[in-house]
Amino acid sequence: MKTKVLEYSSADPNKIVECNRDLERINDDTYTYLYKKCEEDENQDRLGVVLKIEHVYFEADVCSRQFFQGRDVGKIGSEYVANFRARIEEDMLSNRHVNLLNVRIFDELGWDSKPLIEYREQWLERKKAKEAQKKEERALANEQAEREAAENEHLRLERAKADFFTGKNIEACDFIGLCQQAGVSIPLRTHGTLNARINRVNIDGSVYYIPIRGKRKPDTTGCHKLIQTYAETVKEENKEA
Repeated sequence: MKTKVLEYSSADPNKIVECNRDLERINDDTYTYLYKKCEEDENQDRLGVVLKIEHVYFEADVCSRQFFQGRDVGKIGSEYVANFRARIEEDMLSNRHVNLLNVRIFDELGWDSKPLIEYREQWLERKKAKEAQKKEERALANEQAEREAAENEHLRLERAKADFFTGKNIEACDFIGLCQQAGVSIPLRTHGTLNARINRVNIDGSVYYIPIRGKRKPDTTGCHKLIQTYAETVKEENKEA
């Protein structure tokens, strides 16, 4: 039977519309209609579940035909209808969401929807406040993590710097960081070599590279120059200090 059914607009989830649906009766409270046909498997057809309170029909859910197997959907629907008003009151007492469709159903039935509207406004305000608080907490946590990461990076480079100037080998990635920290420009080719092929460096100019089968020894001329430039830059800064 063709019947006007209240449901959410497919174009605007914040709008309730009336749509004509060809309903199949399960019992006086519960109906279904074909929401979407699945050509490959009938069990995967999507069915809209429509409930009726007095003269008002509304879409309560959409699920697969398979979902109905082994379930007394009529009984479930009748229990929902019988407890509809009490369920909403319980939701409000438990600080649960009351959706817009319920407000429209109250209006269509001639029931007082003002308490629901006021509750929804307050609930949405509380939700926005909680989301804002969580956003602020996430931002503070990210800032703290960034500060800790920066501090850890600084301490790591300070240890590498101390090792470097006491004649110990340091990782190539740490050497790059030290050059950047000191404002020493790294030529593009040298930067690529350090990243891709060099394992460790030493203040005495030693460069330890990663051997790769089938590839020749990397040209470390730029690395040697960079080691010298960095060491001289830092020593000069220390003299001025």
